[in-house]
Amino acid sequence: MVSHERIYQFIREDKRAGGSLWKHCRHRLKHRKRPVGGRKVIIPDKVSIDERPAVINEKQRFGDWEIDTVVGPENNGAILTATERTRGCGSSPAMTIC
Repeated sequence: MVSHERIYQFIREDKRAGGSLWKHCRHRLKHRKRPVGGRKVIIPDKVSIDERPAVINEKQRFGDWEIDTVVGPENNGAILTATERTRGCGSSPAMTIC
């Protein structure tokens, strides 16, 4: 029995030699274009929560918001919570993850 890896290896060797077997493959020997672990998003100029101004931790001024997300099982739906730190009021609309 011949493995599928060996078959594709043979087809790739044939393609390098100028053959046309690769044209009969359903995916034309295309490789994965995205990383297996997903794409890592790097936020430019991000600031650690430990480096925020001390006045925010005192909860004295109005307008400092705390935002968090709660994702459902199997990434089906999410809740975004936004709370104003001084008065503790906020909202939490449900979201749909595409």
